[in-house]
Amino acid sequence: MSALQATGGKIFASICSLPTWGPGALHMRDDPKVHGTDAERKLFTTDNQAWRTTAGKMAEHGIGVDMFVAAPGGTYVDVATIGRSSAFLSAAESMDEFAHAVTRETGYQAMMKVRCSNGLQVSAYHGNFIQHALGADLEIGSIDADKAIGVMFSYDGKLDPKLDAHFQAALLYTTAEGQRRVRCINVVAAVNEGGLETMKFIDQDCVVSIMAKEGKLAT
Repeated sequence: MSALQATGGKIFASICSLPTWGPGALHMRDDPKVHGTDAERKLFTTDNQAWRTTAGKMAEHGIGVDMFVAAPGGTYVDVATIGRSSAFLSAAESMDEFAHAVTRETGYQAMMKVRCSNGLQVSAYHGNFIQHALGADLEIGSIDADKAIGVMFSYDGKLDPKLDAHFQAALLYTTAEGQRRVRCINVVAAVNEGGLETMKFIDQDCVVSIMAKEGKLAT
């Protein structure tokens, strides 16, 4: 990580067994006896906070991580912990994606800001990033077209059905060539007083994804 602090960049890492030595060393904690019980929740939490701390530092320096996990025979590798190195940055999910991950267009040292019309406010974000305070910009070590950020909005006033609602997502990032760029996504949505009209145009995949992420936070 120290080699990339000055410039940012991308780390491709692979793992096939539980890292039991050195900084961030982990121990075998999987217990079949707790599967299906309330105690199983602990297996989905970070076992060593050093991984979370390192991920935060990497995001601050614009360093992304694609981690490829290939555990032979289903060997336990504690993805809940080692995955923290990707949770604030970026993540690749299988060895089949390696060539694509290396060659795809990637943005580094990214910062993201979402704005919306009066009467609405951003209530939550879901994705791989770090946010130092509520309302602060999102910091992302690296980002590409295969990544997504979920944003939840809530009412903080009354919307006028005669006016449209406006949303904007602004992403500031650095290209591999060192150019600093801004990409803006603007959305205009009609306001109506009945929920039925809104349901006709709802993105079901997006809703299910957000519900799953909200459910994960509740466990």
